[in-house]
Amino acid sequence: MPIGICKLCLSDKELLKSHMMPAGLYGHRNREFEVFTLSARVRTKKQMKQVLLCRECEERFSENGESHVLGLIGSKRKQFSLNERMRLGFARDSDSFSKRFFAPDFGIDVDKFSYFAISVVWRAAVIQWLMEDGTYTQKVSLGDFQEDMRRYLIGETTLPSDMAVIVIVCSDATSRQGFTYPTGFVEANCINFRFLARGIVFRLLIGYGMTGFLKQAACTSTIKPIWYGNCESRTREMFRNLIV
Repeated sequence: MPIGICKLCLSDKELLKSHMMPAGLYGHRNREFEVFTLSARVRTKKQMKQVLLCRECEERFSENGESHVLGLIGSKRKQFSLNERMRLGFARDSDSFSKRFFAPDFGIDVDKFSYFAISVVWRAAVIQWLMEDGTYTQKVSLGDFQEDMRRYLIGETTLPSDMAVIVIVCSDATSRQGFTYPTGFVEANCINFRFLARGIVFRLLIGYGMTGFLKQAACTSTIKPIWYGNCESRTREMFRNLIV
């Protein structure tokens, strides 16, 4: 294994090949899957990974978020059990798009869901990743927030007050078929990053001007909300936005 500086703990160690999107999202090993890159739709067996982290930090990502999230949405499940449970569950309230549920009612650890979302966006920011079609991911710029993220992910600080993760579980079948890489945009006076992970839309908001409503919509707020609704149009929009 190569020796180098781990991007997370900043120590000089043996480094592993890390995934930007967890291996568990890809499906069965050696089976082709469809990927949306910046230039094309590609069918491949190749998973996107590069030398990035040491073994200890890989395990940290798994223990603090990845294993819990993938345990609920694993691609090898014949049925998306979290979706089925929420479909029959009791909503606290709803609007024209989605219903709001209390996350612990469904065994969801909101701290691990939030950690997972932030870890994916951080991985997208620290390097440009070589994609399946031979091009590289777009450069993600987080400015001073990147170091705040790193310190949170390594366990040196609690979740920064200027970051919030909103989680939407998708009721439609289309959104459970694949995943997207994080894409950035500006909305509600915040930097936003959004990605799909086989039936769950994660949205990370970063900014000093975040409204109280958005903070309350975050999964780690005092009411611990998880949203549930049909995301098919939003999923198709994310796929379209990846083709430029």
